[in-house]
Amino acid sequence: MNCWSDRTKALVLFGLTLLVYGFGINRDFIFDDLVYISQNPLLGRPDALRLFWFTADAFNYYPLFWSLLHLQWLAWSDHPLGYHAVTLLVHGVNVILLWRILRACRVGGAGWIAALFAVHPVNAQTIAWAAEQKNTWSFLFMALAFIAFIKHAEKDDWRCYGISFVCFLAALACKTSTVCLPIFLAIYYGCRRETGARRILLRLFPFFIAGIAAGITTMWFEQHRVGAKSLIGTLNLWQRMEAAGAAFWFYLEKAIVPIHLTPMYRGWADTTVATHTVIPGLLLVLLLAACALSWRRISAPVALGITYYALMLLPLLGVFDTNYFIYSQIADHWQYHALPGLLVALVSAARSLRESLYSLVILN
Repeated sequence: MNCWSDRTKALVLFGLTLLVYGFGINRDFIFDDLVYISQNPLLGRPDALRLFWFTADAFNYYPLFWSLLHLQWLAWSDHPLGYHAVTLLVHGVNVILLWRILRACRVGGAGWIAALFAVHPVNAQTIAWAAEQKNTWSFLFMALAFIAFIKHAEKDDWRCYGISFVCFLAALACKTSTVCLPIFLAIYYGCRRETGARRILLRLFPFFIAGIAAGITTMWFEQHRVGAKSLIGTLNLWQRMEAAGAAFWFYLEKAIVPIHLTPMYRGWADTTVATHTVIPGLLLVLLLAACALSWRRISAPVALGITYYALMLLPLLGVFDTNYFIYSQIADHWQYHALPGLLVALVSAARSLRESLYSLVILN
């Protein structure tokens, strides 16, 4: 891929996405698609935008996501093809945006990482469900926020800063699982220790405020509008942390060995089975501590990739209750935002191992 132009690489990545998922684009609505789209009385109302932005009539406060669904409803009503096509196209754009972010961060193997993200099996659930446009749209705006903030940090361009903040707000207005982006940006620029890093960290303060506000709003909707009452709600904070630690390693296993994937995992509806030991949680803490303390030794891309993966999963590991936990505490589509971090860590580790083996061969 090194001999290809940037335009060719982008077209190949986009074409790969269409090739893998395009054959199933004409499928019917399934699972949440019915509640979110075909059986949703709000989408077709003339005052739908007002309801989504200024009332609690929708069962979660993702007003931009609902507004985008409303525009699609006006275009093709309840015909599934249009919604699935939009999901697929936005996913293809996300693959290209991921590639651009990795190049801007000077991550080796950016094209291969983006290609893996395009076709990874745990993303199939996101692409298959039209209702999971929450994932694809929020990822798109989060990626745009990331790119714009990188440009702001490099050039001290306030226009890019404004674009980054607006895109982050848009990401939160599609799905609040993007809330940890400013935490990762703070870690990323803190690790670089460049001149002006403290100034950059201070400029993330509005991002933190927006994230906290969005998180509180989402929790209110989950408790009072949706009425989230899974077994997670019966656990104390310590037990939830134990369950979250176990969930992290289960996600990691499915991301590395993506076999026997399913929308709902038997055994993860009764989360009390994951609260009998602190070992998974302690191992997670040790892993993150190793990344924080030895990131130069294990290489920055590996350490930051693992950190990003854990951060983006954090809101969905079970510390906070959500309605889907009634069915399963684990869901493949919740890995969509986090997966790029793990792919960065794995590909970077593989490249480092290859270089080490090559050096040994040369020396011998």
